[in-house]
Amino acid sequence: MNLHSKISTRCSRAEQEINTFLESYKEAVEAHHQSLLEELEKIRDRRLALLDDYHVGLKEKLKSSKIAIEYTEELIQDSSPVELLSLAPILVNKLDVSPFVSSDISLVTSKVSEFLQFLPDEKATTEGQFQLFGIISTQSLSPENCTLQTEGLFSCRQHKKATFTLTTRDCENQLLTHGGEKIETELRYKDATQR
Repeated sequence: MNLHSKISTRCSRAEQEINTFLESYKEAVEAHHQSLLEELEKIRDRRLALLDDYHVGLKEKLKSSKIAIEYTEELIQDSSPVELLSLAPILVNKLDVSPFVSSDISLVTSKVSEFLQFLPDEKATTEGQFQLFGIISTQSLSPENCTLQTEGLFSCRQHKKATFTLTTRDCENQLLTHGGEKIETELRYKDATQR
């Protein structure tokens, strides 16, 4: 066998290996694509179901409020002033639905966030032998749940580098696991006369 045919044979074998590799890679990318779309659909379904549940709960509270209003109207019509005064605290408590509604709205907005992002640079699960990238994140930074570890504050001096650790959490108080937020800070004296 001459050198010409050996080169042709090796090139043909390499071409076959390349095609096999790329076909496997395409299959892995397509599987990852499908898993991302399925995950997105599950997120959508969960959030819409939560919204529907909260909507049903608010309707029930509205219905019970209407019943309380009707009951109060009957009491006002049929009761004496003394009876009304004795029942006033109970009636006010029954009729005050605003704390429930505002707490429900804040609960809905904290639990059912519209936040959703695709992070193309984050490592995804491995499909076969291939490391793929791209994940879906539903976590959003909640400043109320973030904490600053203060060990670095004790060694903080003017014009000296100090290290602090800021632990970032989401609205469910879970650690942010992907797509960290860029945080910039500058420390200043609270009162310029205390320099």
